[in-house]
Amino acid sequence: MELFINTLLEKRDAESKLVDCERVLWLNQSEDCAVTISIIKKTGVPEFKRISSIEQELIEGTMIKREHDPYSRFMVSEELLTPKEIRLRDEAWECIKDIVELEPNIYNPKERYEIIKSEVERTGKGKNLYYKYLRYYWTGGKMVNALLPRFRKCGGKGSKKNPTQKMGRPRETSISVDPKLKGVLISEGHRKIFDKAIRDVYLKINRRDSVKYTYIEMLKNHYKIDTIKKGKYEIPIIPPGHDVPSIAQLRYHIRRYYTKRKLLIAREGEVTFNRDFRPLLGSETRSLSDELSFSEASTVVDSD
Repeated sequence: MELFINTLLEKRDAESKLVDCERVLWLNQSEDCAVTISIIKKTGVPEFKRISSIEQELIEGTMIKREHDPYSRFMVSEELLTPKEIRLRDEAWECIKDIVELEPNIYNPKERYEIIKSEVERTGKGKNLYYKYLRYYWTGGKMVNALLPRFRKCGGKGSKKNPTQKMGRPRETSISVDPKLKGVLISEGHRKIFDKAIRDVYLKINRRDSVKYTYIEMLKNHYKIDTIKKGKYEIPIIPPGHDVPSIAQLRYHIRRYYTKRKLLIAREGEVTFNRDFRPLLGSETRSLSDELSFSEASTVVDSD
């Protein structure tokens, strides 16, 4: 079984309980040498191993290749990131961008210590910062976005929130299969993309496109990570459903931030709205007012 850089290797016990999951960082086939790091253990460090030993474990079934990468959530476009997230990521990358290229020396603990010591003396930054950034980078798939902050602060009272846990009822897959499949958190970046898709597709005058069509177009335009060519056509590659916002989240955004009046004017036009829809909305408002007045009057009578 051939190994590749970034392959994830799972180890489970006799009861199929996850024991560890390692990422392949470096390979040297001619010397039968590999470097892996645990993405589960908080104190995990790069380890040198025999490629042949890993392959034997895969054959025996004591180790398996993991298909879903939990760090794929960091594969997001720049427009999804806040200026602060971009700044913090770039500052972290500036610290380690040169030393991560020193393979395989950087994986040796003694050499890594000397390399970091030299960088600390040159920059004045703390050594723990380098160790943290290196671990983020290695466990996150050796990509720059793996250096993004690991949390987002929630908003204040009356503002839109960026929660650290996904809100609402959890998906069944997250309960029965894998907690990591529970879906994405909706941040300000996601909401901006929702608004753009709604403006560009859903609210186009005289188009009357459905929410489902809007959702599909949004995924193709803002969440695709690549394309594949099939004949004359290029097909967008979209990340798994648990790594992108759901259509239910888009529907909720429309219900919460777009009034019925606003939607009708945008989709039908001001003239058509005033002619065909405004009287209907007005009658609904009057009916509601009549009901409220009757309710208030009844309350007064009962109190007497």
